[in-house]
Amino acid sequence: MEQPKLTIRIKPYSGEALTSYLMRLASCNEIALLSLLNYIDVKKGYFQMSDFNLLDLTPINNIDIEKLEYLTNVPKKDILSSSFYYCLKLFSDRQ
Repeated sequence: MEQPKLTIRIKPYSGEALTSYLMRLASCNEIALLSLLNYIDVKKGYFQMSDFNLLDLTPINNIDIEKLEYLTNVPKKDILSSSFYYCLKLFSDRQ
């Protein structure tokens, strides 16, 4: 069965951090931020607020970006642009 999309799908503002975008997304849809994060499949079990700062640094390691892309209709590149993903990728050896 196909997963339902979020009722209100907003786009990130230019220069907005991923964490800020996720807080706005949760607020617009009237759901708790932790519920939203656990709904989009945290990669290592359940999400805890102590891990919140990692979302802006390593989003791919912490949440399912493809599922967030599907739920919000926001392209993956725009979601990743709201984090340090591309900046850190410049300094990474891995392709």
